[in-house]
Amino acid sequence: MENSDCVIIINKEMKRSTKKQYLTFKKIKQRYRVEVPIDYFNHPFDEENFMKLIDDIKMEKSISELSLSEEFVDSSDETVNIVNGKRKNATTRVETSLPTEGFRPKNEV
Repeated sequence: MENSDCVIIINKEMKRSTKKQYLTFKKIKQRYRVEVPIDYFNHPFDEENFMKLIDDIKMEKSISELSLSEEFVDSSDETVNIVNGKRKNATTRVETSLPTEGFRPKNEV
């Protein structure tokens, strides 16, 4: 990242109010002068084909949303990371140890 001209994080998210899937782009680094001051936007997926973004290139106005990020949640939150309305984060560390008794590394070349 240190020598990059531009770094953008891409993530699949869902808009809470509509439950629609979006591809989110968040620019976190720009080396040169920025001509367009947009660093965050969400573009919707086609509802019939979740591998395809909706094409808006010939439209007068972009259908991407420049909304606040609080309205969008990570798509996996709805199925994986939410338990009882609370987010499961790795905030506690559990120490584990593997049995080493009788372990002898092999000397392979």
